Amino acid sequence: MIVTETVLGNVLAKVVNELNVSATFFVNSKLRVRATRKLYRGRIDRRSNGIDLVVSVGRPNYEERMYIRDVVKAGFSIGGNTRTKPYKKK
Repeated sequence: MIVTETVLGNVLAKVVNELNVSATFFVNSKLRVRATRKLYRGRIDRRSNGIDLVVSVGRPNYEERMYIRDVVKAGFSIGGNTRTKPYKKK
């Protein structure tokens, strides 16, 4: 399956606009797209004008596979499912 621009745009928008640390989009059970914001000493650097993001496309790791298993066991489909990790102020 090919990752489209809309999938990448949605994942990046969730990290940049909604102030999340990371967002993961599951295309299907074997492919995921994840965008992660780089933090400086565990915090978002508000002084800089730029945002450093790391985008990875590939197979889900162990924790994500357990999440997929739980979602499928609950009776939901995994395709098109998005999971975010919000930023917590220290």
